[in-house]
Amino acid sequence: MSDRRLFKSHQVTPELPRLQPGPQPLDRNVIASYMLEEQLGSGGMGQVWKAIDRGLARPVALKLLPHSMVADQDTRARFLREAKVASVLNHPNIVTIFETGEYEKQLFIAMELIEGVTVRDLINRHDVTRERALDIVKQALLGLSAAHQAGIIHRDIKPENLMVRKDGYVKILDFGLAKFQVSTEAQVTPQSGIVGTPRYMSPEQIKNDPVDGRCDLFSLGAVLYEMLAGEPPFGGENVGHILSAIISLNPPALKGVPPELAKIVMKALQKDRQKRYAQAGEFLTDIIAYTGGSLEIPGIATETSLVVLPLTCSPDDEIFADGIVDEIIANLSRNSRLRIIARSTSKLYRNHSMSIQEIGQALNVDMALEGSLRRSGERVRVVAQLVNTRDGFQMWNGRFEVKVKDIFDMEDEISDAIVGELHKHFKSMESLDERVALPIVDSAISELYFKGVSLQGTLRIDDIRKAIEYLQKVIELAPGFATAHAKLSTSLANLYRLLLPHAPAELLGEAEEEAKKALALDPANPDAYVSLSIVARIRGDFSAAHANLSEALRISPSHVTALSWLSYVHIFTGNCEEAEKLARKAIERDPAGSSHYTFLGYSLISQGRFMEASDALDRALRIDPRNHYSYAILLYAKLAMGQMEEARIMRDYLVHSDNLPLAVQAVLSLYRQITETPAEVPFSDELLLKIPYEPEAERIAADVFALRGEMKGALKFIESSVKKGLLNLPFLEHDPFLKPLRDDPAFITLKGLVADRIKRLSHKH
Repeated sequence: MSDRRLFKSHQVTPELPRLQPGPQPLDRNVIASYMLEEQLGSGGMGQVWKAIDRGLARPVALKLLPHSMVADQDTRARFLREAKVASVLNHPNIVTIFETGEYEKQLFIAMELIEGVTVRDLINRHDVTRERALDIVKQALLGLSAAHQAGIIHRDIKPENLMVRKDGYVKILDFGLAKFQVSTEAQVTPQSGIVGTPRYMSPEQIKNDPVDGRCDLFSLGAVLYEMLAGEPPFGGENVGHILSAIISLNPPALKGVPPELAKIVMKALQKDRQKRYAQAGEFLTDIIAYTGGSLEIPGIATETSLVVLPLTCSPDDEIFADGIVDEIIANLSRNSRLRIIARSTSKLYRNHSMSIQEIGQALNVDMALEGSLRRSGERVRVVAQLVNTRDGFQMWNGRFEVKVKDIFDMEDEISDAIVGELHKHFKSMESLDERVALPIVDSAISELYFKGVSLQGTLRIDDIRKAIEYLQKVIELAPGFATAHAKLSTSLANLYRLLLPHAPAELLGEAEEEAKKALALDPANPDAYVSLSIVARIRGDFSAAHANLSEALRISPSHVTALSWLSYVHIFTGNCEEAEKLARKAIERDPAGSSHYTFLGYSLISQGRFMEASDALDRALRIDPRNHYSYAILLYAKLAMGQMEEARIMRDYLVHSDNLPLAVQAVLSLYRQITETPAEVPFSDELLLKIPYEPEAERIAADVFALRGEMKGALKFIESSVKKGLLNLPFLEHDPFLKPLRDDPAFITLKGLVADRIKRLSHKH
């Protein structure tokens, strides 16, 4: 079916789903964690509903698939696997798949809810100008380029699967589902039945030949032809005539279309795919050249990419094995020619049922390191192999057996063996930087260390306190262990941040001291520099924060935490475009890292791109539903766009949460000011002025005062946030709630002051 109505156009009384053929398992309006609210469409491919994810308090589009589509267990399993691969695609021009699953024998796909219309709707309304058609194709090609680079082909590009949002953004629908449809058919011929929409199928699909990304380019060319001509390129009285025309006839000449543009369309529609555009980027380049515009075209990455998968082991050894993987990733990340997928993403593939090729597609990586760990007493055996994810070919394998006390040396040995093997295939590869020798520790100490590191990443107060206990014990037993000092430093700094405004002042000093101890033992320890940057950021010294993060990335170019926090620093200091690039780079290395999407969303909001920010923040919350900052920033975006129904859902979630940071409380105040005049700011001026790390709370408080018409109060809070280091000039310029201040001389003067400070900072960097 078409998802042509994945948006709310009018209120209807919900009806319970009735899918034919097959059993009728639904006796209520609930599917798994989703509450059905309104049916948006139905057809041969099932039904689409607007639903509320009760766990996340977020609206979604929920597609319910007919039982006949996946009648046997093997087919159901293949569908769920392929849909899972498609769900990791992360691109602004591809609809986000949040979850696929099965509930009481009902298969479903939960995806982002889009407000907009399909290209089919636009064509039917004769509402497609030439300029609009070219813009739609540009954006679709950007999405296809990302998908093809990840090894995923759509196979069913058509006007019904291209959605145009209210802000003009184009979203490609049904990735994974279209792939599944084709893969479940033994033949794709006029005699055996057609899967998809015949008018837009490529010749190779009709002939049942092997397909690649060029079939999507043919289909998109057919869509472009129809937008320009008002009629599809291939017609006929029935399906057989249409398919015959696609294989043997040329489409009619495009009337009233400039020859240069007609040439582009006809190249996309070449029946011989060798004469067609080879890649989406080539098609896009010609479109851009014709329009005279400029657009950054994503190319194939020049880095060699690698995922280190969890080692298979007994449940008792998982923490131990995860720590080994963490250290291998850390060592490999020091090579500037390697793009390493972060541990938070790779750990999702523990006990996976996917093939190496499918994991490679999902993560868009060239290679995967997989292996097993077996422990017997004080001896550990690790068997590892390096596999090419494109063809499954084993590039290297190795076996390592050592005493547990030598485990850190084994990690370095494995890392160096892998890079040595990569060097044979890619001559530009660099060897790893020299490392300071890690201390020899026994198994009890190493397990304490790995437990501490595992708990550190949750950013929950109780877990971080426990991590600190573990790491302090490690240092007591092995004081020369530099990385343990660095990890302890980060835990102390994060605990200080989470305990504000009641954090003990000595915590920050202890964090700085531990980072310095780590650097004294290992001057090239990137984790220590990241921790020092956190300390500097809390103190409002963004020059020092920038310098420390830059040094961490010089040592370890793939250090995901450093990339992500440097993005945040750039937001604070007004360079939001660079912040966006860094956040996207962190996401590329760690698609399962919630904070990267949060910072991406913050950078986009600062540029006034609220709809795009909503996409990023929604993904952040899917990964970490308990992140109050992500909820608050998303609530701000919804308020800025006037989407009050969704804003209310998020507000209801937040007000029932405990220990909300001041910045989150400030956004709730903004909500109340807009919906319940007058609203009280839930904290005093005196409290804010005493807290060095809460300039964002003051910045949002300024919005509340501006909406009240209290301009002096608004200016006071903006000025205070600037004094604490928040130099986000783009945010000041795009914030819709500061409209009453736009022409105020004092506000204009303040913006000039911020601009001057940004210039001075940029010279230092």
